[in-house]
Amino acid sequence: MLEDNAGDARLVQTALAEHAPGEFAVTRVERLADALVRIASEHFDAVLCDLGLPDSTGLATAQAIAARAAALPLVVLTGSHNEDLGREAIHHGAQDYVIKGEASGPIVARTLRYAIERKRLEIGIRVANESLAHRVAERTAELEAAMKQLGASEARFRELTELTSDWYWEQDEQFRFKWFSEGAMKHIGIDIAEYVGCTRRELPIDQVTEEQWAEHRRQTEAHLPFRDFEYRWTNRSGGQFYLSISGRPVFDEQGRFNGYHGVGSDITKRKRAELALARQKDLYETLSQTNQVIVRGTSREELFQAACRIAVVHGRFRFAWIGLIDKADQQVKLVAKYGEDAGYLGQLRMSMDESTIPGRSVTGAALRAGRRGVSNDFLNDPLTAPWHEAAQRAGVRAFAAFPVRQGGAVVGAISFYAGEPGFFTDDLLATLDEMALDVSFALDNFERETERARAVDALRESEARYRSLFENMLNGFAYCRMLYDDHDRPVDFVYLDVNNAFERLTGLKNVVGKQVTEVIPGVRESTPELFEIYGRVATTGVPEAFEIYVEPLRHWFSISVYGPEKGHFVAVFDVITERKRAEALLRESEERLRTIFEGALDGILIADAQTGEFLNANPEICRMLGYSPEEIVGLGIADIHREQDLPHAMEQFERLRRGEIQTASDVPMLRKDGSVFYAEIKAAPIRLGGMDRMLGIFRDITERKRTQRELADSEERFRGLVEQSIAGIYIIQDGKFAYVNPRYTEIFGYGSAEELIGLDPLAIVAEKDRAAAAENIRRRLEGDAPNLSYEFAAQRKDGSTIEVGVHGSRATFRGRPAVIGLIQDISEKKRAEEEIRRYVAQLETAFMSTVQVATTLSEMRDPYTTGHERRVAEVSVAIGAELGFDERRLEGLRVAGYLHDIGKITIPSEILSKPGKLSTVEFELIKGHAQASYDVLKDVEFPWPVAQVALQHHERLDGSGYPHGLKGEAILLEARIMAVADVVEAMSSHRPYRPGLGIDKALAEIERGRGSAYDPAVVDACLRLFRDRGYAIPA
Repeated sequence: MLEDNAGDARLVQTALAEHAPGEFAVTRVERLADALVRIASEHFDAVLCDLGLPDSTGLATAQAIAARAAALPLVVLTGSHNEDLGREAIHHGAQDYVIKGEASGPIVARTLRYAIERKRLEIGIRVANESLAHRVAERTAELEAAMKQLGASEARFRELTELTSDWYWEQDEQFRFKWFSEGAMKHIGIDIAEYVGCTRRELPIDQVTEEQWAEHRRQTEAHLPFRDFEYRWTNRSGGQFYLSISGRPVFDEQGRFNGYHGVGSDITKRKRAELALARQKDLYETLSQTNQVIVRGTSREELFQAACRIAVVHGRFRFAWIGLIDKADQQVKLVAKYGEDAGYLGQLRMSMDESTIPGRSVTGAALRAGRRGVSNDFLNDPLTAPWHEAAQRAGVRAFAAFPVRQGGAVVGAISFYAGEPGFFTDDLLATLDEMALDVSFALDNFERETERARAVDALRESEARYRSLFENMLNGFAYCRMLYDDHDRPVDFVYLDVNNAFERLTGLKNVVGKQVTEVIPGVRESTPELFEIYGRVATTGVPEAFEIYVEPLRHWFSISVYGPEKGHFVAVFDVITERKRAEALLRESEERLRTIFEGALDGILIADAQTGEFLNANPEICRMLGYSPEEIVGLGIADIHREQDLPHAMEQFERLRRGEIQTASDVPMLRKDGSVFYAEIKAAPIRLGGMDRMLGIFRDITERKRTQRELADSEERFRGLVEQSIAGIYIIQDGKFAYVNPRYTEIFGYGSAEELIGLDPLAIVAEKDRAAAAENIRRRLEGDAPNLSYEFAAQRKDGSTIEVGVHGSRATFRGRPAVIGLIQDISEKKRAEEEIRRYVAQLETAFMSTVQVATTLSEMRDPYTTGHERRVAEVSVAIGAELGFDERRLEGLRVAGYLHDIGKITIPSEILSKPGKLSTVEFELIKGHAQASYDVLKDVEFPWPVAQVALQHHERLDGSGYPHGLKGEAILLEARIMAVADVVEAMSSHRPYRPGLGIDKALAEIERGRGSAYDPAVVDACLRLFRDRGYAIPA
């Protein structure tokens, strides 16, 4: 066992020791290297291996063990959420895998046994194949024929490779390409044949990091398979394409490495989409950085240079420049640039004059029109012809220019150059438009800042005038001098002046002339960002606004700070502790309500109370109605009801709005596709944002109505059968009659069943037979004799005596033991043998009715599967008939079908009708119904193996079923028929946790499991019924 986690290893060892004591001797190592040494020097029957080890992870671990000991069975241990890795390991040499969280003793032991046996069989097959080698010479003629077929197959293969956009390749043992499929990569302008004889490193590819090359080299030198090695290929015309290859090593019969063969794919579209997404992220970063420069910049020159630098660094352009229009000569003067332009900008001349070549450029046209200009194929654009040679040297393939404005007028342009044709997508252009607008805004802002400076001067002149305002303002005010350490880091500050509100809001008094660390001990340690911001503003003079929590004062503050002079700052603040608390409560409340709204299992609509227009909808109501959230907003009541239903719907809406009713039931709703479903609606008027709204909660009751209707029909049908039976039918429970049918009351001369319900059943037995009848009831209830048929003298209500015949069985009624039986007046039996035979036939018919009654009583606990047993019985009988069963055997199938799920009556109804996914415990309870059905039926003396069919109907041919994992012929043929019928009916029908999947998916499922899970003959008979004979599951 290769497992570095001691706890996991101990669990597996304990499980094996408990389930299979003495069968397995386990040797544990923690590292792959140690395992390989032990495998080479010692004998082991199998390897149980974790894929996450200190010196190896993933499939490489399984591959290494398989390479070192190909004859040793390997079972992989994988995590509970990594089944795909386990299945992938099987493709790389593992025999099986076990999920750690499910690694019980039986599972691990069975998996190891199967793995050892499968590997033994594989080795036996290989030895047998080797023993046939000497016959090769005798089969030369056959080999030649096979070679011809192989040639034809190879021709078909090559034809297929030529038709696909993927291509195939082969390398020799030196990793040099020796073959490519015909037509490989021609669609992207690459003549791949000229690269035969090259290694991969010699191809014209890039965008592969050294780390990626190293990993690829490690895989190939270790002769391991590799997948999805991606790179970029530049063809001779400069076109760039992204390719992905995967390969597998090739070994000869002696295990010598012969090279690789593999497949390649063109992933250009996908990579370009990924690059476009990355570029969009870069552009958002560009906008963010530009906005920071705008906020903090102090001059136009600084802004222009920073904008060019940000565009190149974050936007991944080759270079960028900004030019301004010289009003004197209408020439565009370069004022800022950034990036490697290979001398391009040194010879660039731009003008507003349309009569000149520079004026007819893309930039000139953009400046005159006041809107962007774009050339997405620069080297083939006639407008850019004068600059093609320079652009070729500079690597320019696409270009865009955007006008820059000041005061609404165009004053210049910002231009961007890219190295790929088609670089400027619509999204990118929109983002760059926004960047140009931001730069224009900054120019206007600099003008405004100039005006602000004049206002500041005026403010200083009127300082005395506003001193009273300062003292009486509601916001706190503090004028401070920053203190720095020897490294110019802000460490403290001194209060130079504060207003009255400062003392009122902070509770600090007499602070002028004191340092803040003296006034508020611990503030620097608890709130270091306060010193960082104040120090930054005092140094740069750039104002900032922020919110901060000051721990020593136990308050939140909203602070605006600016630097009136270097080394000083002014802070204007307000205490916002209560606002912050309210905001936090509001966010929590909104998030809670949003979670409820979005996750509700019922549909929710919010509508205008006056117009009925829909304002908001949760995902569930969108699913119900078939609209997207965007489509449903703006619709109204008339859009979700049929024309004939609309008057009543409007009336209901008005009554709900006025509060006259709270619930509207059985409301027909119209979906977008024109179909109709029924809903129960609960509604109430609410206030949102000061407006009157209606909140409606919708529950789809279509399935419930259908199920209730079917259940009522079924119940009525079976009740009619029982009520009209010519045999008396009774149920005894707790020593009393729990039910009698009309025939029973008729036999004993009572006017109604109510007279007998609750009566001691021995009261109707004549004195001479009473003791025997009591003993028979006891034997059935206690299981000594689950089924009994006997005769006794009975006493009618009027005191007269009759002879009756009884057949009763032990059963479960409403979850508790009971006796269900049939009774007949056999007084005439002695006089006519023919009459006796007729009554026996009637008893048998009535017994089938009782079976159906028991089925109906079981289904009443689970309305979602109403009719399931009956339909399974009918499908089973149809399959049996197709297989040639006689009438008696078909009758046995029918009885078994009606009773195969009787054990579900032991399962809580909440689990049976649970709409969501079952927990592990709940699923184990469900799985127990097969055994429960058997326990109920095993002592009933049927002429057919009814109890065994109920027990085995979830077994599968390959042993994967339950409860006993039976295989093949160990499963009764009737149970194999029932298994197929059960799957077909269950998948076709609705369940609480999903809608019906339809007969086509059901047939596809049994066809997929033919020969593995399901009997092939049974599957074929079922498929013939539905596909060839037009059979349909009974309603």
